[in-house]
Amino acid sequence: MTLRRFHPVLLAGLVLAAPSIADAQRYDPRGSDPVAGVDPYRERVEVRLNAMESELRSVTGKVEDMTYNVRRLQDRLDKLVADVDFRLTSIERALREGGGAGAPAAGGATPPAASAAGGGERSADTTLSAGTRSPATEQRPQANVTLPSGSAMDQYAFAQQLMSQTRYAEAESAFKQFIQKHPDGQLADNARYWLAETYYVRREYPEAASMFLESYQKAPSGSKAPDNLLKLGLSLSALQKKQEACVALDKLLRDHGNADSRIRQRAEQERSQLACG
Repeated sequence: MTLRRFHPVLLAGLVLAAPSIADAQRYDPRGSDPVAGVDPYRERVEVRLNAMESELRSVTGKVEDMTYNVRRLQDRLDKLVADVDFRLTSIERALREGGGAGAPAAGGATPPAASAAGGGERSADTTLSAGTRSPATEQRPQANVTLPSGSAMDQYAFAQQLMSQTRYAEAESAFKQFIQKHPDGQLADNARYWLAETYYVRREYPEAASMFLESYQKAPSGSKAPDNLLKLGLSLSALQKKQEACVALDKLLRDHGNADSRIRQRAEQERSQLACG
């Protein structure tokens, strides 16, 4: 087919349109070359977006790891709190019931009741038999240690270390020796308290009550006086001596208003459980 066969008007239109098509092709930013036609700005945006997506994925992964670790720590904390609550509840129940290993059996030797003061008022300053021994005390092995040479502070620290290591029988021996060597020293009151504590943690409540009372009577206004009265009350409660326990707790709340809030709260809790009048 030749140009002669086209209509003259159509032929003129094609001739006139040819430059316009060429110009459009020349000014098209993409061009006809697939490499030369890539927009540099668009390419940079795409690279940046890809980098941001990669960073976002990395951050998301780290956040998920942290969330998982926090959840694990929370689970461990919940289990720990539940375990502590269970142990405290068991201990308090044992104290209220006066049962368990180390507690004296019914009808066994227990401290005598508190004597009445003038006007019928009950007194916590009752005398307990220091020679009273519980079955657990008679059966447990006696541990003997020797205090190290050095200052009173060094010897006290030695006894305290045994206590912190739950070596209670050895701590008992160490505190006894310390009290014999330093009966009037600055640390004697603390040593008496911790000696009583070695009995208490082993549920040797008659010995604990006797020693807490002695420790209180030696220093009724000392720093350990509220602690001694609280533990005296708890020991007597464990021995099912409700009246005597209430006397000790009442004396604590009445005479030691500046005692640590934790001690007063525990005393009030025990009074409520014992239904003290």
